[in-house]
Amino acid sequence: MPKEKKVCAYCGESRFGLVRHFVGFHHLCTWFCKERFLERRARELADYRQLLNRVSHNRTVLRYRH
Repeated sequence: MPKEKKVCAYCGESRFGLVRHFVGFHHLCTWFCKERFLERRARELADYRQLLNRVSHNRTVLRYRH
């Protein structure tokens, strides 16, 4: 089993109090860090989807698929 990290996945500080927030296997120190982490992850996923959409609809790529 991997050793638990003692830092927040968003801000990188080791200031866990009585409550530790989790998103998957990511440990977050405050509710604010949790919300920011989820926003950043949603933005990165949206950017990645847009990239895949542009690549899949690119005419030069479609020409070589046949």
